Amino acid sequence: MNLNETIFHKNHIIGVEELDPPFREVTFDNLMLEFCKDYTRSECDNFAVVWKEYHGELQIEQVYNHDTGEIYWEDDFDDVDTPSGRDWSLNDEILYCSILMWGELEQTIGG
Repeated sequence: MNLNETIFHKNHIIGVEELDPPFREVTFDNLMLEFCKDYTRSECDNFAVVWKEYHGELQIEQVYNHDTGEIYWEDDFDDVDTPSGRDWSLNDEILYCSILMWGELEQTIGG
């Protein structure tokens, strides 16, 4: 399975996939600050999103600091065939879905 990498600058504007309207857009840095528990400071200039295509669907593996290699978010669920079995928080869901829905991963391959 090939892994792909897409780089997002901290000021890249991305939509937030939330249940309640209205739709809003934030910088990628603010998306991470708001929804990623392991990202607590605003020091990353370039975020790398590692993803793959699996049975015709995109799946995000991790988000890390492209300059330092520090991992901020990772899908550590072993069984990729059962995404509904993941033990994610609401913030994990929003982060994951926002990047999938609004990140245009296939159009912005960076690595």
